[in-house]
Amino acid sequence: MGGSNNAENLILLCPNCHTEVHKGNISEDELKSLKNSLEGFVNKKIGNFILNEGDYNVLIGSNEYINCEDILIFKGVPIIQLKKENGFLLINLKIYNENGNLIFWMSRNRWWTDLDENFEVNESSKLGKSFLRIDKEGEEIIFISIEDNCVEINFNSYLSGKKYIFNKDSTNFPGLHMKNCRIISTRVFNIN
Repeated sequence: MGGSNNAENLILLCPNCHTEVHKGNISEDELKSLKNSLEGFVNKKIGNFILNEGDYNVLIGSNEYINCEDILIFKGVPIIQLKKENGFLLINLKIYNENGNLIFWMSRNRWWTDLDENFEVNESSKLGKSFLRIDKEGEEIIFISIEDNCVEINFNSYLSGKKYIFNKDSTNFPGLHMKNCRIISTRVFNIN
């Protein structure tokens, strides 16, 4: 993050994330946010999605997104992004709880979640077919499925205390309700 090597300026990274920082794929602001969310006892689960090269049909909630990169930007912070790099789809996603704490983070198909939230995590990842489902007290918080070049993402997140829902039935957040739409755009929702 630049500067001296004192404890306040250090963060422990896996080799993959360390490389991504040096490539500029994880910003300094994102590192600081992650470090703040990791202060104290760390009880995290991590994983990685393996995607084949090629084109994907992407469903987020009940809506299909075609050639969309920035799905949701909230106050300048990317919440959902889909990037194509060297023929591979890369997913970036952030989910916050009702207190504004980051509870799920995905960058370039690598993810972690905060197990202190009493989550039940089920996952399977192999080439061509992967899924991740995180529940809390019987409520689905996030579901990501990748199978046969189809990516399905459903989740609930809070932004500034308001609930944003992207599920199979519809997409709901303040001022918007969408169901079964086909969206073709580079930037979809930019909320200030």
